[in-house]
Amino acid sequence: MQNKSYEVIKDEMKNELIEYFKDKIGGFSISGQTDTPYTMFNMQFTMYNYFNVILN
Repeated sequence: MQNKSYEVIKDEMKNELIEYFKDKIGGFSISGQTDTPYTMFNMQFTMYNYFNVILN
């Protein structure tokens, strides 16, 4: 995972979350992405149409 760009990591994480939780997850938002000096991004989504989840 260390050699992958944020685009690849973001897509893998998003696809795995959607595959596992199916219709219980939605409203994805990605922000603050960068590959330098290291890969970093913020991911926000809603679980069960109630909980707002923010991953940094």
